[in-house]
Formats: sequence, C-alpha cells, structure tokens
Amino acid sequence: SSKDIWDSKVEGKSPANNKWLHIEHDPVYQTVYNLTDHMLESLFRNGFRSVTVGDCLNDPKENWYRSVGNAPPASSTRASTLAAGTTTTTTPSTSTTSALSTPTGSLTPSKDGRCGPKFADTTCINEPGATCCSAAGWCGNTADHCGAACQPLYGNCQISSAKASTSSVRASSASTSRAPSASSSTQAPVPSSSRTSTSAGASGTPVSPPLSTNGRCGTTQGGTTCIKEPGATCCSKYGWCGATADHCGAGCQAGFGTCSASK
Repeated sequence: SSKDIWDSKVEGKSPANNKWLHIEHDPVYQTVYNLTDHMLESLFRNGFRSVTVGDCLNDPKENWYRSVGNAPPASSTRASTLAAGTTTTTTPSTSTTSALSTPTGSLTPSKDGRCGPKFADTTCINEPGATCCSAAGWCGNTADHCGAACQPLYGNCQISSAKASTSSVRASSASTSRAPSASSSTQAPVPSSSRTSTSAGASGTPVSPPLSTNGRCGTTQGGTTCIKEPGATCCSKYGWCGATADHCGAGCQAGFGTCSASK
C-alpha cells in the first residue's frame, strides 16, 4: 500500500543524513485525510520536520504558498502546520522543538463536538471520552473516529476506556430537559419524526424535541434530537449524533433520531 511504500523509505532513517522531496496529488479523499496524516506522523516520530517545496529549494518566502481563496495567512496555526496543498519536503530537525510534533496542544479545543481543518482547526483532545477526530470532523471514541481515517493532528487516535461525558455540553441545553410528573407513565421511545413530549405542569400540548446544534443528543444532553443533522441522524447511547454502526446499532436512542445507518 501507499503507507507501506512511505514507511520503507522513512521509518528508522536518520534526519542527520536524509531528506526527501515528496509530492502528493490530492484529488482523492483518502489521500488528504488518511495518507497525509500518516506521512506527517511518521516524519515527526522519526525526528524530521515538513517544509514547503519553496523552503526546501531556498525560494523567496513569498513564493512558498499559493492562494486558495479563503486560506488562512501563513502565520496561522493551519498554515504553519501544513504546507500549501499536500506538497511537502523534509529536512533535518534543528535543536529548536517544532510545534508540529504536538499540533493539538496549540489548537483551539472543540466546543461543539466538531473538529479538524473544516471546523476552525479545533481539536477533540479535551473532549471527555471522545478525543478522536474522525475524517468527517466529529469528536468521538468509536472505531470510526479512532481508526484508519482518524485525524491525529486534531486529537488522539486510540479508543479511550473512558465513557462519554454524561453532562450537557452547554448549560442552555441542560435547562431544556424535562422531568416527568409523578403521575405520568413511562413510555417506550419512538422515532423523532413523530415523538412528542410534555413538560411537567404544561397544558398537555405536544411539542417536538429540540434539534441538536452541537452534535450531542439524547436524555443526558437536554433531550435534543439528531433528526435534522445531515448524514448523522442516529443518536448513540453516549449522546453523539452520527451514522455509523456504533451510532445506529445497539444502544441507539430511537427517541432522539433514527436508528438505521444514513445513506
């Protein structure tokens, strides 16, 4: 595989007497979100650092990056972390410790369960029980979050033994949870599209559960539903919206979204 080819050239090599000009073409999704992360992790692990082709060839600094619309300036965390596109070269590390070796430490912690380059370069590293950042930019702790397509620059890529937090992400969400009255009977949950609930002491008028605005859902997250989350309409037993077997299978909270994988 491409990773094996890379590893055969880089793993175990000394940065004192090795450097490469490595050019990747990035129209393929897995190249951008899978192979690129593997390459960067390998470089840092073996003591190298990645630089732009212009830096490697001693071009003027103003030529190191190309304009890509709304790209951040060269001084930003994203620009300093990844070279323009996925064209990178490697040179021996200096005695100065590079921030690239611990990228999550300098990034903004996620506040809404989203992560990665498409979500303001936020990291999941401080999310309780959900420190992996999936290829689609969701914080979580399943094989889909922490496996082959995990984004290591925005969290870790090992499934944690810790359970997901049972507290609400936002205080405003917690305030919307409803306790049943003493005289009410417990009903089995039904799909969100037809589910109604009644506030304690209310007049009895049916109301729909509030929509999730932060990727969280279910009984411990203010009773919010994933039903309108694009491609992530299942509510996992840990209160995360998603569309994997871990979200839509055993433990799926049927009252707060669908329980069959999204197409």
